[in-house]
Amino acid sequence: MTTFYQSILRMAFLLILMLVSAIQAFAYDFEVDGIYYNINGDNAYVTYKNNSYNSYSGNVTIPEFVNYNGITYAVTSIGGYAFRACTSLTSVNIPNSVTLIGDGAFTECTSLNSLTIPNSVTVIRNNAFAKCTALTEIVIPNKLTTIESSVFQSCTSLTSVSIPNSITSIKSRAFSGCSSLTSIIVPNSVESISDDVFAACTSLTNVTIPNSVNYLGARAFNGCTSLKSIIIPNMVTKIQVNAFRNCTSLSNVTIPNSVTIIENGAFDGCTSLSDVSIPNSVTIIDGSAFYGCSGLTNVVIPNSVTSIGNNAFYGCTGLTTLSIGDLVTMAPPVTDIGNFAFCGCTGLTNLTIGNIVNAIYNGAFYGCTSLTSVFIPNSVTYLGNEVFYNCYNITHVTIGNSVYGIGSNAFMGCNLENVRCLAETPPNISENAFSVTTYWDAKLYVPSKSVYRNVDEWGKRNWNKFVHIYSIGDVDGDNMVSISDVTELITYLLNGVTATVNDVDGDGGVSIADVTSLIEYLLTGSWSHL
Repeated sequence: MTTFYQSILRMAFLLILMLVSAIQAFAYDFEVDGIYYNINGDNAYVTYKNNSYNSYSGNVTIPEFVNYNGITYAVTSIGGYAFRACTSLTSVNIPNSVTLIGDGAFTECTSLNSLTIPNSVTVIRNNAFAKCTALTEIVIPNKLTTIESSVFQSCTSLTSVSIPNSITSIKSRAFSGCSSLTSIIVPNSVESISDDVFAACTSLTNVTIPNSVNYLGARAFNGCTSLKSIIIPNMVTKIQVNAFRNCTSLSNVTIPNSVTIIENGAFDGCTSLSDVSIPNSVTIIDGSAFYGCSGLTNVVIPNSVTSIGNNAFYGCTGLTTLSIGDLVTMAPPVTDIGNFAFCGCTGLTNLTIGNIVNAIYNGAFYGCTSLTSVFIPNSVTYLGNEVFYNCYNITHVTIGNSVYGIGSNAFMGCNLENVRCLAETPPNISENAFSVTTYWDAKLYVPSKSVYRNVDEWGKRNWNKFVHIYSIGDVDGDNMVSISDVTELITYLLNGVTATVNDVDGDGGVSIADVTSLIEYLLTGSWSHL
């Protein structure tokens, strides 16, 4: 009995398989003149013959109406994947009765070179013409409101696209990989350009984006290696992740005052970008935002910026002038300069860190080999590991009075001659914060020689390793700062004696300004003005 039931079950299973195979083998309801259709109420839509696709070749003309079994059906749509992988299909005539072109309808039609989409079409779904590598031009119908995702992705021969004023949104990857597209005009009806829309359009040199656009997606122009200039619309608030990454010909970019965040890798690898103006609306410059922008020569970071992310300007080897938060007052502070933010900026010669920066983190200026002097303002409380590692041309450094900690290898590899630390209480300092030669040969200027020389607290005692320690303002060398030092300094100036020890304000020279700084200290009891 058990064997009998097992036989019945096997037969039923085989029957189901046969039925499924039959359904899969014929994916259409009827065929007329070599075109396959499915019925949908009073209408019909074009479909494929079977799941092997590749159902059509040559020139195909779709009729407005089709008759089957004495019934006339209006052809209103082209179904999903109807012409998928029809590699010998060269042209298609679509009638005015069609309102919808389905998902992947013509995807991978690699020989399709002629196509007219009638204005009756109101919807073109995802991937409809993806990988139609022979298609050279397209006119998008004026009743369409959205260009859906990947509709023309990897149409590598496409050189011309006409976008009508009816379009309000261009979805992700719509034109991604259209490597022959040279220019495009986005109409002022468009409000949103999603992720990867023009990514890898390697021939695109000109694009016009209207101010109606309020969203520019991640990687929108990633890898557009021929793009030379871009004006970001003044409704955009974020430059998204990798938006212009590897746009190697981009030399001119306009960032409007509406932008508040420049996200990760936004201009990563834009090697032709020589100058960028960051508006004072920007609060965050994220990690790798300008990574490897080797042509960048001048950067001014306004006081509105509260954070500079890791590797933000890493490898900007042409950067010569950098100003961080030194433009305006009454703004929130830059809370940190992130890890390796300006690492490898080998051309940087002029660095201004405004008195609003709180912390400079690991490797921030690692390998900036053209820097010769550094002034750390009084607002900075922490210097991370390897902050100025291997900046071998730095000879003078001034450390502000608020620094409480200096990390490992912070100044390792710097050929320092003079170190000025303005903190009254010696900061914590890593044993190898400075190189051995700095400890032996450099002159350390501090508020009180005796305090730094005699400190024995764990984490601070490495200041004792400096052989040459001097009190700032102790011109006469009596280990205290008094009115006699003012008198001595004036005498030196009158006699033309300008020894480094007399450089009270640390500006690299000896002048009446040093006398003024010394008097201000005697009046206030603080070097905070330096």
